[in-house]
Parts: sequence; structure tokens; C-alpha cells
Amino acid sequence: GGMFGRERHSSRGNLLEAARRDAGAGAGARGGQPSREEKAVLMLDLDETSIYGNDGNDLPISLQWMGRPAEDVRQLYKLLVSPYLRDVYDSFQRQAERVDVVVYTRRPQMLTYKSSFRGISFALRYHPDWHSHGQVYFPASVHTVDDIMRQYTGPPLLREEDTDIRSSLERLLAARSALVSELGLSSPPVIAVTGGVKNLADTAQDLKFSLDHAFLYDDNIELVGNPNVVTVLPVQSLPEDRQRRVLEFMEERLPARLLDTELVEFLMESKAFERAIEVCQNTGDVTWRVPRASANVEWAVPSLSLQCRRLRDQKRDSEALQD
Repeated sequence: GGMFGRERHSSRGNLLEAARRDAGAGAGARGGQPSREEKAVLMLDLDETSIYGNDGNDLPISLQWMGRPAEDVRQLYKLLVSPYLRDVYDSFQRQAERVDVVVYTRRPQMLTYKSSFRGISFALRYHPDWHSHGQVYFPASVHTVDDIMRQYTGPPLLREEDTDIRSSLERLLAARSALVSELGLSSPPVIAVTGGVKNLADTAQDLKFSLDHAFLYDDNIELVGNPNVVTVLPVQSLPEDRQRRVLEFMEERLPARLLDTELVEFLMESKAFERAIEVCQNTGDVTWRVPRASANVEWAVPSLSLQCRRLRDQKRDSEALQD
């Protein structure tokens, strides 16, 4: 069965199982109410859901562009994690013995790379076991960009392309590690990357989990109406305290006045509401920009037992129709 359980790779087992083993058995041993579900899966969209803005609205890219260390990028993502996420995770944990987290992100450029250096597009390939249903899955066992690029099996890359791809993978892993620290996970989540519309059934099949207790948090309105999706408002701003910390961090690690002209032009090409900087029209002074959230936000949390009952009833009804 399934792509990660193929016999010749049985030593690897499947991705979620491996992540669980790393997490140790302790997690399920909390004394609990009998009503708790055995396990739940919390799938998290990254951009404008788990992470502020569209991949941090160019703030992380600015650090990379100006040659700041990877550790700065990791620290920044910790400040860019959605402030609404922890409550959701805690609530899932109250309802289930074990909660597995899966990152599910749409990053077409990680699957079909459009090279601005050669003006062509080509498919990026990694370890064959990581590919299924047109998606790529980065397992919990990859800790660095090198771990991923060592498994690269796609067409040969120009040096500039290699650097570009490594930068985007560095941001992806930094976002993942920010989630690990925000949620206190004992091992990194699997990252599922798609180039198109998210398919929960395919992903559940590949990672061998049931959709009975699985929910994707996502700001994409195309997914509204899917019973396994909790739609959230896009995280395009941060509460005052966090907004201030992000601005202070950026100014400390990379004062806005030091940005090179080419980067400033690049940043100003973004849509107005996504811009990472403001440029004063009179003086030309550049400052970092993060919008402040005006209202208190709380994300809805589904009832897992209700979901289970609903699915059971559906199944019963469809079986009754078949009789």
C-alpha cells in the first residue's frame, strides 16, 4: 500500500509514522477523558495562514538578498508565525490523544521551476519516493537545504538557479522550524508541496491518514465548502506587540536605509498591501512596513467527535441507499 510503505523501502516506513516514532510514546500517555479521539491531523497552509503575508511579504527574502545569515532568517520566521495558531493546536490536543501536524503549501516554483536566467520552465525532481500525485513531500528527516538538494534528481542547474532554489528551500525549512517552536512539536512536520489546487484525499492517501479527523487551515476561498477545510481570513497584518517586534528585529538585523537600490525596486514591485517597505515621497527615506491588525482575531476550531459522527452518518446513509 501507499507510496511510503513500498516493500523495498519498508525500512523507511511512511513519513507520518517516522515522525511519530521520533516524537516518542510520551505524548499519548496523558491522563485523559475517555471521550477524546485517538488521533487528529492538523494540516496547515503556510502563506497568509500559518505565516504572516505571502511567505513573510518579502521580509525574509530581503535578509537573504543582503547576505544575512540563515539564523537571522530562522529568527524572523519565529516572529512571523500566525499568532492565532497556538490556540487551535492546543484545542486539537485537548480533543485527541495525538495530533499530527502536516504543512501543506502551494509553491508551484518548487515543482515547475520558471528560470528567469534562461527563460525556460522545467520540472524539479527529488528523491523518487518523495513524489506522488504531482506533489512533493519533504520528510521530517530532512533538516537542512543540503539534505534536500543531495536528493535532487532533476535537470542540471545553473549556479544562479541552484542559489535561487536553495534560498526558497531555506525559507521553507525556516517556516517549518518556526512552527515546531511555536507549537512545541517534538519532531518536524512533513511538508507537502503542491503546484496546483490542494487535494486532501491524495495527500491523506500518500501520508496514510484518515480524513475522519483531519482539517486543513487555509485562507484560500477556493476551498470553502470542503468539509475538511477551516477557512480563515488571510493573515495580512499582525497584532501591535508582534508588529513592533518584527519591525524592531528587521531594523536591528538589516537597517532599511542600507538596502541596495535593486532590492528597493524589487520590493516596490509588490502589490501595495504586501509591500515590506515604505519609501517617503519627499525624502526618499526607506522604512520597513508591517500593517497592524485592527481587530482581535480568533480562529474557529471544529469538534472532532461531531465530525466523526457526521461521517459515520453519511456512510450509513450511503450504505442504506445501496441496499
